[in-house]
Amino acid sequence: MPDIEAMLTSSQRNVNGTAILKLRPLGFECVGVDSADDLLKSKLGEYGEMQHGWTAEEAKGFIKVLSTPLRVYYGIHEDEER
Repeated sequence: MPDIEAMLTSSQRNVNGTAILKLRPLGFECVGVDSADDLLKSKLGEYGEMQHGWTAEEAKGFIKVLSTPLRVYYGIHEDEER
């Protein structure tokens, strides 16, 4: 049990700030956050928009490397649907 508690404590070390929640009878929805560690405020890019951290060529290379396991898998299992 101490290991699980330590893992949970460690996983929350960068959780801070406030959240705005919309409460409903059977659940809730997060409609806003304000945190110094908000990953969507990154200077590397804007979520879903511009990326300032990589060039287009670097992004293409990353995609190629990341897709290697799937390309190998489907190269071996050609009869499977994609």
